[in-house]
Amino acid sequence: SIDILSRFSNLQIPERSVHAITTPGVVMGWWDLHQQYGKIDWAELFSFGIEFATQGFAVSKISAREWRLFDKVLHADQTSAKTFRAGNTPAEGDIFINLDLAGVFKNIQKFKFMR
Repeated sequence: SIDILSRFSNLQIPERSVHAITTPGVVMGWWDLHQQYGKIDWAELFSFGIEFATQGFAVSKISAREWRLFDKVLHADQTSAKTFRAGNTPAEGDIFINLDLAGVFKNIQKFKFMR
């Protein structure tokens, strides 16, 4: 939103910000695609994501290495630091759970868009 954007200097989203990894309207785009091409129920689309976010998944060797390498970057953003365990990055085989992401998917799952 413009309110969030106005918080950044020069109205630019920092490259490493959580706001830089998505596009406004992306969920509506998913909805539009689903309406035209979807074969399963909208809510079902998010079931696996919710399951993995809630129950967790084992962190791979490569992901653990990259996570560790970027740990310093995670500290620069409070939300990223919390979400991705800055200072306590997971090792290979650790189970990573992201309940905040599960909550976002649950909200999207319940939402019905109108055009």
